[in-house]
Amino acid sequence: MFGESEKILRDTFDSRKAVYVIAATNRPDMIDPAMVCPGRLDKLLYVDLPSADERVEIIRTLARKVLFAPTEPDAETILQRAEHIVREKCDGYSSADLAAVTREAGVVALRRSRCG
Repeated sequence: MFGESEKILRDTFDSRKAVYVIAATNRPDMIDPAMVCPGRLDKLLYVDLPSADERVEIIRTLARKVLFAPTEPDAETILQRAEHIVREKCDGYSSADLAAVTREAGVVALRRSRCG
């Protein structure tokens, strides 16, 4: 009886693949200290907010997908203005924040095009 149970347990643990748990937060100050004590989370990785240059790269990538067609005559001018705004006025914005701003800009552009 015990031999069969031991075999099942051994087979279960021997065949187990590595398990990785990844957690993310934008409020590390709110994490219970017991959660980050040794043995709970082995590696802590801090991902900083994007720099001005990184924000510009993010907005360029997002703008290609959302804001306007690259064939639009003023597309490059619009993108240059967006880059300037993102570089100068969006310090502290995450990539998610920039994605939200880009989506909203797309909605505004769509409304303007419909209203003439």
